[in-house]
Amino acid sequence: MMKMEQPVIPQLPNPIVILDTNIIGSLLDRNRVGGILNALQALSENHDFLVSQYTHYELLKKGSSDVKALMRFVNNFRYFIIDSSVLFFGAMLSCLGIKDDGDNIIAATALLNKATILTANQRHFPVKYFDEELYWSITFKDQMRTHTEHIYLLKPVVEKILADVNTISYIVAVSNSPAPQQISP
Repeated sequence: MMKMEQPVIPQLPNPIVILDTNIIGSLLDRNRVGGILNALQALSENHDFLVSQYTHYELLKKGSSDVKALMRFVNNFRYFIIDSSVLFFGAMLSCLGIKDDGDNIIAATALLNKATILTANQRHFPVKYFDEELYWSITFKDQMRTHTEHIYLLKPVVEKILADVNTISYIVAVSNSPAPQQISP
């Protein structure tokens, strides 16, 4: 059996919201920044914001000049490190249908730390495993038309995720067991 490190859970006075990388990236979009800031302001009164270490990675790999501004913003937040527990549950969440590695890591981090996720892409977090607690609509116009997008506060359905992870773990354990030996007469 794999030994897992215990995740470090920051002692914060309020519920934790993990900011998805797409929320951070949207701060550079002049059409979306107002709506994002409104959602952050609404949540800031009774929530603490953190980011995943994976968000740092995703921002840095873009390598653009805009990254410096985003990293200055992100560095204002405490962050969760990626440990073996996060990697294990991230892999299990991949088996449950979350296909993006970054979303697996962020979802696993939320699961292990009793946190919610603020994201602009609900499709990356299957409704079977994540309940929508709140959402905000952002409406803006560009040169062609009017757009409406949503920002979601999602909460992992811990019992459902753990039940399905246990099923997957059992299947993996059984499939890795040695094949029965045939006895010749």
